[in-house]
Amino acid sequence: MSTVANILNKKGPQFNRLETDTKVINALSVMKSENVSYVIVMNDGNYAGLFSERDYTQKVVLMGKDARDTAIGEVMTTNLPHISPDGSLAKCMMLMTTYTTKYLPVFENFSFRGVVTMKDLVKEMIESVDLFKDEEREYAY
Repeated sequence: MSTVANILNKKGPQFNRLETDTKVINALSVMKSENVSYVIVMNDGNYAGLFSERDYTQKVVLMGKDARDTAIGEVMTTNLPHISPDGSLAKCMMLMTTYTTKYLPVFENFSFRGVVTMKDLVKEMIESVDLFKDEEREYAY
């Protein structure tokens, strides 16, 4: 059975880490260049929260803030549930559904290890159950 650790190992290192004082416009640029919907927000090397596209639309655009003057630390999400590397995909889905989030920070003994996303879970499930095997055969005829 797949675990959070398996997903993190497949993802490899996450380079979308920025400090709390990074301006929103710069975070958006990183998100675009890395093709991700969030950045990990760090404060002096420690996990502080996540800044996502949703944070941008709801806390910057709709609140009339300027992306060039607003730091991501002012508008990041900090109250996300978290999971450990040995957590199951089912537990991830339960937490994401209960807390209405697409992101789960991963901690091992209070040490930040990365982020698992809803997209990661879907990809892992597709790989583990080979959902498209029958569909591929159908098109082969």
